[in-house]
Amino acid sequence: AAAALAATSALTACGGGSGSADEGGGDVTVTMAVQTPQSGEGAFRPMVAAFEKANPTIDIDLVETPTDSYANVLRTQLQGGNAPDVFYGTAGRGNLNAVLSLGEAGFVEPLTGEAWAEAAVPPSATSLYVSDGELYALPVDLVPASIVVNNDTYAELGLPKATTFAELLQQCRTLAGQGKSEFAIAGSAGPNLGMHALQLAASTVYSADPDWNAKRQAGSVTFAGSPEWQSVMTKVVQMNEAGCYQEGAVGAGFGEITQAVAGGAALGLFAPAGAASDLATGNPGKQFGQAVLPGDTAEQTRLSVTPSNALAISAESQHKDAARKVLEFFAEPANQDAVAVAGGNLSLAAVGGGTVPADLADLTPFLDDESKQVPLGNLAWPNGNVYDVLGSGIQGLLTGQATPEQVLTSMDQAWDQGS
Repeated sequence: AAAALAATSALTACGGGSGSADEGGGDVTVTMAVQTPQSGEGAFRPMVAAFEKANPTIDIDLVETPTDSYANVLRTQLQGGNAPDVFYGTAGRGNLNAVLSLGEAGFVEPLTGEAWAEAAVPPSATSLYVSDGELYALPVDLVPASIVVNNDTYAELGLPKATTFAELLQQCRTLAGQGKSEFAIAGSAGPNLGMHALQLAASTVYSADPDWNAKRQAGSVTFAGSPEWQSVMTKVVQMNEAGCYQEGAVGAGFGEITQAVAGGAALGLFAPAGAASDLATGNPGKQFGQAVLPGDTAEQTRLSVTPSNALAISAESQHKDAARKVLEFFAEPANQDAVAVAGGNLSLAAVGGGTVPADLADLTPFLDDESKQVPLGNLAWPNGNVYDVLGSGIQGLLTGQATPEQVLTSMDQAWDQGS
């Protein structure tokens, strides 16, 4: 879910390396790798400063990498033995930086037995963080995967947010006639297209059958044989034909789509809900919010909400004791709240309290009703290749070089490769 936005930033060398836990006293520098915030400080910079103030003998070298290259860079470092001590990952197995896949491959130091870490994992998300009894990462917040929208543009145009897919297509046609688009998509970036497809799937596949992933794992269903997944692909084609995407969408990158939404040329983009506050920070005076990509009916519409952002420790870190202190700091309830506020997401500590943060007020009908929520679909997939194939397949649909059947068959093949 966090691979929706990116900014330009150069990667500096990470300082992990082989070795065991910290030895002796003195100051320690822990390298921490995360994705680049779109604007402002993001969720991690202020927390790093707070940690260093509370722990004067431990410094954190925060290394930020553009979102569209982060996962590949991290895997290269892990495989090369020069990984950061602490790194950002996503829950489950469905992305290249997924913590279970990395943990099962021996790249992650387990947190099993650490009471502060085990207490931070919601019971409903245990399968995304624990494998064969080993806990591999610390969840840091709950992430709604939404459409981030320019509320000012909606108001200026006098448009309501569509509540059914048919309404959405009609709105796309109307906007296209005015030289605008409903959405700006980063057609050159597979993860952004994958996020788009997963939001369609939330109100199509997982709305109809919340247990679809488990059935696919058991072999009782397939992507290619699923009418609901066929509907997801068909809807992408329909949206393309209705002018829902901006001109030049196939070659667009993250910078272009954020500029399009900030400037009012497009009404929204597919991103974690917290990106709204990120955009507001970079565009003072403008009002950004969220919407949910509608299903065929309002009753079928679902919002994906998952504890998908996580922090893990490299198995090869030379500073494991210090790294554990970093993660334990992030696990403290007050700090969980602070991370969620800084990232525009939901706090793990406060969830269930019945209060929706002001930054997420547009999503209140969904956040107040668990029956309108589903987990982000790909996190339970067996490997990151399935999601990669989904993203590249959507690119093929937009260019006319792939058919829905070809995309879904390729996803089945990637799934069958296992973890």
